[in-house]
Amino acid sequence: MRLTLPFPPPVNGLYRNTKDRGGRAKTAKYKAWQFDAGASLAIQRRSHVGGRVAGPVHLAFVFGRPDKRKRDLDNLLKAPIDLLVAQGVIDDDRDVHCIVARWSDEIEGVEIVVSTAG
Repeated sequence: MRLTLPFPPPVNGLYRNTKDRGGRAKTAKYKAWQFDAGASLAIQRRSHVGGRVAGPVHLAFVFGRPDKRKRDLDNLLKAPIDLLVAQGVIDDDRDVHCIVARWSDEIEGVEIVVSTAG
């Protein structure tokens, strides 16, 4: 299954500390990305039979560079993986057996290929 999503926020921008009970809450930027990416994902899943990959999976990510800032590629994986779980594309992130990620100057956002492992 091949999916294209908006460029995700980095892991450091997903949550903020709260004063009540020392907890954490999603940032406004993360909530907005989840909404936009979730809507895009729902539309794309309609074209895939079942729209889900059960059991162990391999994930391949290609991230477009939105600007010239230096970024850590590994910090961009959490939000899209959590979205795949929340939207039921994969069962659980514990089922991810392999992750491949790279940059590309030829795309916008992030392209994700979800395939069965094995």
